Amino acid sequence: MAELAAASALAGASSRAARGVRGDTPATCMVCGGQGHAGKACVVLGACLHRMTSAKADVVDIILQFLCDWSEACFDQEVRCVSVSPRGDVIAAGERGGSIQLVCTRTGEKSVLDGRHKEGHVLCVAWSPCGRMLASGGDDQIVYIWGDGSAGGVTNGRALGGHQSGITSVAWSPSAQKLASASYDESVRIWDSQSGVCESSLTGHTRAVTSLSWSRDGTVVSSSDDKTAKIWAVTASGQGKLKSTVTADGSISCVGFSPCGCNIAAACNDGFKDIYCVKIFRASGSAGTSPTFLCERTLSGHERCISPSFFSCLGFRISDMRVRMRSAVFSVAWAPDGSKIASGSYDKTVRVWDSISGECERILAGDKPVWSVAFSYADAVIAAGTGDLSRGGVRRYRYAPWRAREPVQQSCNAPAKESQDAVRPADGR
Repeated sequence: MAELAAASALAGASSRAARGVRGDTPATCMVCGGQGHAGKACVVLGACLHRMTSAKADVVDIILQFLCDWSEACFDQEVRCVSVSPRGDVIAAGERGGSIQLVCTRTGEKSVLDGRHKEGHVLCVAWSPCGRMLASGGDDQIVYIWGDGSAGGVTNGRALGGHQSGITSVAWSPSAQKLASASYDESVRIWDSQSGVCESSLTGHTRAVTSLSWSRDGTVVSSSDDKTAKIWAVTASGQGKLKSTVTADGSISCVGFSPCGCNIAAACNDGFKDIYCVKIFRASGSAGTSPTFLCERTLSGHERCISPSFFSCLGFRISDMRVRMRSAVFSVAWAPDGSKIASGSYDKTVRVWDSISGECERILAGDKPVWSVAFSYADAVIAAGTGDLSRGGVRRYRYAPWRAREPVQQSCNAPAKESQDAVRPADGR
């Protein structure tokens, strides 16, 4: 009861700080004893979690519920992809019906983006680094770049055609001058985001390309159902050269460079071998040579449980036991500081991992499969796209193991150095 009282008092103080309540005496945190906390609820929570033990996990959950203005925005269709704007004020969500929803992170209000994909699912969305443009792709084989307006008013979709099958992933270069797209047609295309011209087509995968990610030096990594991830050096003119290939135990459904560009997280799945995990690959090799990525760590734990009643209805007699089935991992995302990795799975959970130790720090459970996860760079929030055949939604989890940082504003037209070299190994993360 004492812990619950402390949690309630902290939640009340945090809520007042978040609403901008002023006073001569700074609020005192009942858990960590700190004062002030810069008036940000996420910073309050971060200071408290830093001092709390695992025995107080229930108290943390109560605090999280108080600090979240909203936890889920519901839709009529399942949400296959999400992306948080750099400012953290808007979440873009792609629906199975072909529309793109924009969700205000402050209020949870929804608005439908003008225009839509012609048919099928929206499979990928991505905000540009400056937050003024949004890219999307889907089953209609078209890549769209939506307008040049503010985050809440992105309009005037521009269509980029050329892929021969559905678009599975889109990713912006650090300067936003290039856009990469992946497709079921086994290719990766590099586009000039201003002119819409396809500058190159990268081939080499033997099955569908499932995901893309840019590193900060302009290197691109692509994953595929052929159980490989390929690292490409992309020049300023958009031409790509294969630098190295990473081989996994199963098909790779999602891949992502760490913020430093020295590590790659990959979601690997193979139903025949019972492999459903996240693998972390680390670059090795000397400077000036093509890096070799070696598997440094495997993060396992996603699963879903089937109760005996399920088998009873099929005529099987199973008593006093539960049969566990591993569940596919669909999405991975790095925290802004590279210390955490989030993974979303068909087991209806988002798991937060420590990228150094590989330990699972939190399990964020929901009621629908999780198709996509994304961190916010502006505050300590994880967005998750969920859904099944009946309905979907965007869930928002507040999680603050790092101190929230102000987003770095960058002009979409400002030139940025995009090296032709592949990822260079480094000791730091």
